[in-house]
Amino acid sequence: RFTATAVPPVIVPPPSSYSLTTRYVGGTPSARQQLAVTRAVAKWQTAITRDLVDIPMNAPAGACFTTQPAVKETIDDMLIFVEFVKIDGAGKTLGEAGPCYIRNDNSLPIMGHLKLDTDDLVMMERNGTIDDVVTHEIGHILGIGTLWPTKGLLIGEGTDNPLFSGAYGMSAFAV
Repeated sequence: RFTATAVPPVIVPPPSSYSLTTRYVGGTPSARQQLAVTRAVAKWQTAITRDLVDIPMNAPAGACFTTQPAVKETIDDMLIFVEFVKIDGAGKTLGEAGPCYIRNDNSLPIMGHLKLDTDDLVMMERNGTIDDVVTHEIGHILGIGTLWPTKGLLIGEGTDNPLFSGAYGMSAFAV
């Protein structure tokens, strides 16, 4: 004898109006590495749904990082340069990322740089962590951790126990 159970409906989130544009610099990543970036961008675009004002950007080459090309365009909402380079050898720093330029109207990032250590890529692909590492690093570009001090959202900066203090983020996390 079988009992019917209700199947919860699948809730499809509305498409995001937040745009993350990525550009690769300094070589061509593998299909798997590109997939990790695509997945991370999709994850962040699902989490961030509000559109931001398009901003005209005029940045000279090398202003943010050595291999950065000149940028002269209108950016809708965020431009991320992705670079695969040697950082410090295998098993150490997997990647580094942060914002390059911040908007005047709301202090949110508009352009950033992500670099992943080529000496760690094979290991990250093999153990299945590359998607998580790229997602984590893009979070830094979006301001997670990197902009907390300037926005007054970090208590105990420089100590062994720094704490995020953003009320909205803490309440959303507590749910």
